[in-house]
Amino acid sequence: ATAAPVEYYNRLPPGNPGEAAFLLDPMLATGGSANLAIDALKRWGIQNITVVALIAAASGVRAVLERHPE
Repeated sequence: ATAAPVEYYNRLPPGNPGEAAFLLDPMLATGGSANLAIDALKRWGIQNITVVALIAAASGVRAVLERHPE
């Protein structure tokens, strides 16, 4: 009914996640899926996250930066 992202599958292993992660998103449109993935990585314990997108809409970049300014 909505275009809100849903987490269907998350198989992050237990234990020490490491220090950094690259989040690969082929198309950053609204930022919803990227924000959901960043939230999952932060819950896992990663704080240094770099988003790599091949195509990005300005509104999607703004949405990610507003929710995760760091």
